[in-house]
This record gives sequence, C-alpha cells and structure tokens, in this order.
Amino acid sequence: MVKGTQRQHSPQGISQGQVIDLLNQDLCRHLEAIMLSVNYFEMVDCNMDRNAAGQLATQMHKELLQWALTTAAQIRSLGGCPKSKRT
Repeated sequence: MVKGTQRQHSPQGISQGQVIDLLNQDLCRHLEAIMLSVNYFEMVDCNMDRNAAGQLATQMHKELLQWALTTAAQIRSLGGCPKSKRT
C-alpha cells in the first residue's frame, strides 16, 4: 500500500538516473538529520546530564553517518555522484 505522495514504480518504470536522484535526495535528508541532531543535542545538553546527552548524541551521529555513507556508496555503485545539496 502506498501512502501520502509516494508513488509506486514498476522495476521497468524507473531509470537508473531516477534511482540516483532519489538516493541523492535521501542522502540530503541524512545530512540534514545530522545537522539537526547536533543543534538539538547542544540545546538538550544544557538540561540533561551532560554524560548521558553526550553518549546519546555520539551514538545517534554514528548511526546517521553510517546511513549517509551507505547511501553514498549505493549512488557510486550505480555510477552516480553523491551530492550534499538538493538540486
């Protein structure tokens, strides 16, 4: 079932270039999430136990960075160039 504005594509209905574009959009979202989490944890750090906030921030950043690196590798494997900004 497809919800919201997502569209379902058949394997023959989407080109390699479109897959690369979609992966680059995903990469941008990963990088935006990293930036937002940095800002959030800087704000939370004032109100939480600093050690707990630091550990949580470190783990979250590692996970987000791993997703971004995986997405970039997928883009490269398809012959595309990872982009850090939406075009």
